[in-house]
Amino acid sequence: MNKLLFAGFARLKKDLAFWVCFLGMLGMGVFLPVGQYFDSIKYNTVPMPDNLIFNYVPFVCLAAALFISLYLGVDYSDGTVRNKVMVGRTRKEIYMANWVVCVLGTLLLCLAFAVPATALSLLLLGACKAPAIAFVTTAALSVLTAVAISSVYTLVGTLCQNKAVISAACLLIVFALYIFAMMINGALSQPPTLEGMVTLTENGMEVDQGTPNPAYLTGAKRAVYEFLDDFLPVNQGIQCANMQIAHPLRFSLCDVGITLVSILAGLWLFGRKDLK
Repeated sequence: MNKLLFAGFARLKKDLAFWVCFLGMLGMGVFLPVGQYFDSIKYNTVPMPDNLIFNYVPFVCLAAALFISLYLGVDYSDGTVRNKVMVGRTRKEIYMANWVVCVLGTLLLCLAFAVPATALSLLLLGACKAPAIAFVTTAALSVLTAVAISSVYTLVGTLCQNKAVISAACLLIVFALYIFAMMINGALSQPPTLEGMVTLTENGMEVDQGTPNPAYLTGAKRAVYEFLDDFLPVNQGIQCANMQIAHPLRFSLCDVGITLVSILAGLWLFGRKDLK
């Protein structure tokens, strides 16, 4: 296992896809605080550094899909997986070594954004106003989200033997998650009532109190949408980016569940896979 990890990290240091994603996350970590600083000067607005530092979580869902799919796809295209089995490495060791490398690679992508974004935010935008416990909680949950999404990509990347198929599958997953995130957030953001109209009468201005909004979710349907908001990684990323995590316990349990199910399913399916 140690030799597999050493070889995996050695290959990660030379992996072009990883470094492209790393530089992309680094660039975003620099661009967003600098852009907000100049916007605050141009429009004379108050900077909001609190809603900036954890913006890496939604971005890393896409960056990890690109990096992991290409990283694992090379193993099959070069015949590396079959060679590892032939020299006596167990499939469990191969899978877990891939998982560790992919998870740590994803966390490095998070740091590539978080470090410059935090430093520049403090320098240009001032100190954050949220309590320290909110930062600690959000940071811990963002790590769990990164681990969960990279576990899913590792499962997909290890079970497919075609690099193009792996890349397409991971990108389809992340784009589907972004679409679901927009749908769920749009539904949950609906107000309970529609805005009333202001009319001018003989008695002056009168404001209609508004009518119930038929698009507002209630009951079991709202509970399902709120659960999906805590379950799907991109939705989790949006919550982290806004530092508005309503159910941290359920949020964390969902991530732990996704990670464990992905690992167990990967070990079981990869152990029975026909390596061509």
